[in-house]
Amino acid sequence: MIGNLSYDEMLRLAKSLEKSSFNIKEVMKKYNSDQISEIYDFCDSIDAYSRFLTTYVELYQDSDEALEFMIEKNKQD
Repeated sequence: MIGNLSYDEMLRLAKSLEKSSFNIKEVMKKYNSDQISEIYDFCDSIDAYSRFLTTYVELYQDSDEALEFMIEKNKQD
């Protein structure tokens, strides 16, 4: 758990951000605008944050496993 969110909720949030970014890019392909590059930059930021969240969850899950292993190891000693 990270804050008030479970790991699964965090991963769903990351996936939702990724999907939203994809949808925005697909819609923007239909438009010609001076601001398209700015919107794509925004989507790139969303994609980066989504990857960050996924990596963050993986790191926390690995840390939880290591901590659990250490606790069990100390109980046996």
